[in-house]
Amino acid sequence: MKHLCMFLTVLTCLLCCNGCSTKEDPVVFYYPEAEISYRSDTGILCPEARDSLSRDNSISYLLSFYLEGPIDPSLRLPVPEGTQLLRLIPYDGGVLLVMSREFSQLEDMDLTIACASISQTCFGLTDLQEITFAVRTQKNVIRTVQRDSIVLTDTVTQPTE
Repeated sequence: MKHLCMFLTVLTCLLCCNGCSTKEDPVVFYYPEAEISYRSDTGILCPEARDSLSRDNSISYLLSFYLEGPIDPSLRLPVPEGTQLLRLIPYDGGVLLVMSREFSQLEDMDLTIACASISQTCFGLTDLQEITFAVRTQKNVIRTVQRDSIVLTDTVTQPTE
């Protein structure tokens, strides 16, 4: 009888725990393809759905999670290894992301792809209208991306019919 009561107690606890736990909605991160294929219908940024693993789905938390890199080996992290989000400063309609020094290593197309990847991720998670990136170094990298300025497919090299 004692064993039956203990078994029922454990079973009840397990059922209650499973009933109480709710699976968080997945979040979508955008990463560039490891091998960029031009003239592709998908573009260079690909979505990767991830479980957020936390009830704290603040943009700071999610960007820190994003900076750990993609799971899919066909995708790549668009920033240098070790890049961190140092500060997040909201302003009317946007947010300023202060990135670590590693971010300042990016130039030209690599900087554009990194900003577009992170911005597209933020735009998918929030209703922000612009994302500004800053790094305080000798170069003082500052770049702003508007929500409507990201073009995900290559329309220049599309074959004409």
